[in-house]
Amino acid sequence: MRLIYQVAGRLPGGSEDYSIIDYRVGDKVLRDFRISSDALRSMEPDDSRVVILFPISLLYREFDVVEKWGHLQDLEEEFASRFDEYMKGPFDSFVIQSMGKYGDVEFRSDYDLIVLRIMSRMIRDYLEYNPNEVVVDVSTGLNVNVSALLEAFRYFLIWVKLYTYGEEDSVHFYRAFSELVMEGYDGRTYRIHIKGTGAKAFFLSPLNVPDLKDLPAGVNVSLLRRFLLVFTSLYRNAPLYIYHAGFDESSLLLDEIKSVVGRVLSDTGAYSVREGIVEFPVPFDRRKMTNVLLSLALYRRISGILEEYLGEDYGDRYRKRGISMKELREVFVEGIYQRFYLEMNAYLLSNELENIREAVERNRRVRTLYSRTFHPLSPAFTGDLSRNQCGADYRPIARNFLAHAGFERCLILAHGSGENLRFRYRDGVEEFVENTLLNIDPTF
Repeated sequence: MRLIYQVAGRLPGGSEDYSIIDYRVGDKVLRDFRISSDALRSMEPDDSRVVILFPISLLYREFDVVEKWGHLQDLEEEFASRFDEYMKGPFDSFVIQSMGKYGDVEFRSDYDLIVLRIMSRMIRDYLEYNPNEVVVDVSTGLNVNVSALLEAFRYFLIWVKLYTYGEEDSVHFYRAFSELVMEGYDGRTYRIHIKGTGAKAFFLSPLNVPDLKDLPAGVNVSLLRRFLLVFTSLYRNAPLYIYHAGFDESSLLLDEIKSVVGRVLSDTGAYSVREGIVEFPVPFDRRKMTNVLLSLALYRRISGILEEYLGEDYGDRYRKRGISMKELREVFVEGIYQRFYLEMNAYLLSNELENIREAVERNRRVRTLYSRTFHPLSPAFTGDLSRNQCGADYRPIARNFLAHAGFERCLILAHGSGENLRFRYRDGVEEFVENTLLNIDPTF
């Protein structure tokens, strides 16, 4: 499936019309088209979907039509019916906000919200159609709308990179533009240039802890807080805590993404009309909502990989028997950390597990202790078998927690031997671990 986006610069019936011309893509000539995206669609008609973006300002001469409604979605059919005579093939109509004064009508909106609205539509289409190509055609449209389309496309690329982080690229992204169409030169063929484009995304959190205090109203703050905990547990190398605290299912996170996208499209489409002014409210900060969408994309990817490696019963295994050294090596050192390109974390965790194994093996009394019951890790390193050093009044040391892949000697309980030495956290560690993780800015 190929998705093609283009901004409409005019409607039929005005003083100027788009000419019927021939386009060329490579060696292929596409005859008798007005709109370049329509010509591109014709190359793969059964596997392409064109989305035409209509700025509401195209109706500035028909203020009564704008007054009749109060939401951009209500105008989609109006635009589609008019633009249909320009198009030879099917297309989707998507109406966007406008800025500035057109004749006697002033449109008051925020550029950032135009970007967010377009980006959200792209995310919605991506989730619905699972395209292998996305093309943004900038051959038509006013500068402000083309600029917003390109900026939205850039953020959308980053969103897709995070949503599929660690996968081979399955979607290809392109910018397209035609040669300048000159009036009076209708007989010539105009080339459409198609250029590949891309974006880089890194395993970093788009949100940080202070952001949680100032997110757009209605956003699921608890879910995003859990994202920061899960992300930081991976990034700062405390994998056992993921077993202990759990994570949100990828299907739930997909539903949350769809819900946020739906809300953005709804809230950014509402407008009010008074005395020749069309005004769009600013329901939320674009940067913050963009970072919410990017964070949900990354969390969904993390969750899917955790589900793949940990299995459905990871919580039960952890509570009943603890997690073995063998599993931590296979799941994190050889698996998850490689998928997220966290090679240093893999090295440090492997080294920590080996240090623990050697410490236990060195002392027969310690081996005997761990073979009988869960006991703090500390005796393996101190030789002191009493519980005094990790008593009820013990205060964990955050620096040790972070330096030893979460294996703070008194927080971790161990049971077993060799590669089957199993671990779990002591009861009541949540406040300490979460404060330790969340007091670190994961974007540093």
